[in-house]
Amino acid sequence: MRVVRHAAELRTEGTTGLVPTMGGFHEGHLSLFRAARTENDTVVASLFVNPAQFAPGEDLDRYPRDEERDAALAEDNGIDVLFAPAAEEIYPERFQTWVDVEKLGSILEGEHRPGHFRLPDRPRRRRARALVAQRVPLARGAREGPRPASRACRQ
Repeated sequence: MRVVRHAAELRTEGTTGLVPTMGGFHEGHLSLFRAARTENDTVVASLFVNPAQFAPGEDLDRYPRDEERDAALAEDNGIDVLFAPAAEEIYPERFQTWVDVEKLGSILEGEHRPGHFRLPDRPRRRRARALVAQRVPLARGAREGPRPASRACRQ
């Protein structure tokens, strides 16, 4: 099994199965590893404690980490590549791309964890609009409608 720290080093052949994790492997993880092994030529498990999943004051620093144990379990259960990046690899300087699931992200667990999946030191920005709110003439006889944005919205 290879341990990879940088995305640029991730090279696989054939079909690739990815099992994303935050470590602390248990039987649930191991069963996913074994299932992925039966369905793919190469199996990659990520081992990344995502700081964006912890709000300020939550337990990021206390989250259990034992990479040596997890690596041994991964190898024993069919993992070919363990992708274990540092936070800086996933969120480099000037990182600014986020997915914001508005309605679903504000109910259930999201109701109690505002800002979940945002790094605490990164301000929440206004959402970019996918469509420009102006009417554009289309082909003769066609109805007018919104058009796709031609450039990124500045915020």
